[in-house]
Amino acid sequence: MSDFSGKVAVITGGGKGLGAGAGRAFAAAGAAVVLADIDNAAASEVQQEIESAGGRALAFTADVGDPEQSRAMAAAADVAFGGIDYLFANAGVQHYGTVLTTGPDEWDALLRTNLTGVYLSMKYCAERMIERGGGAIVATASVQGLQSQANVSPYATSKGGIIALSRASAIDLAPHGIRVNSISPGTIRTPLAGGDDPEANYARSAAGHVLKRIGEPEEVAALVLFLCSEPAGFITGANYVIDGGLTIKLPI
Repeated sequence: MSDFSGKVAVITGGGKGLGAGAGRAFAAAGAAVVLADIDNAAASEVQQEIESAGGRALAFTADVGDPEQSRAMAAAADVAFGGIDYLFANAGVQHYGTVLTTGPDEWDALLRTNLTGVYLSMKYCAERMIERGGGAIVATASVQGLQSQANVSPYATSKGGIIALSRASAIDLAPHGIRVNSISPGTIRTPLAGGDDPEANYARSAAGHVLKRIGEPEEVAALVLFLCSEPAGFITGANYVIDGGLTIKLPI
């Protein structure tokens, strides 16, 4: 594992799932972490866990789709820890529906969090990274941004947009020493994937993965930390699929 001592990582959606897993991993590797989440109780619980283990963390309440709250999140990281080196733009929501069944308000609400929230987090955190001389950004997309299924039109659109935004931003931010990549997970053991009946949903999803299991947040965190590390210094504009083989097998 790389040593992130003296570094600062901002993680959106840091109270649960992939964000919480990445927060614990960054902290264990020596970084100070800002756990931004609309659910302050969840983020605070992860903060307490990290601090109990000797790490440094700040739980910050933020709706990342709101420009002022995203700006405040970046400012809070600067005040608390002296700057920002890494951003894991991970906050997201799910909505099932088609273009026929999804209302305009539902569409706007999902894109506001999933896509606009990534843009705003990138914008305000990148400004702070430039002051530090560079950094790295990883954004959570999804295999559904690459291949889709029925009844996920808004979600798939948002995740495809994240891949495109990350690729374009890798070009724009390279002169500032900032690398940008995205990740596309398959089914991971998180509250978002578990839904109302987690074990049944996990089991059904596992059957579609070549490895016949779902992924764990710690496995995704390992990829995120690698993409932020010095050994990944020549990687930018890439989308890393971490899906247990879900997208490689033809359904025949």
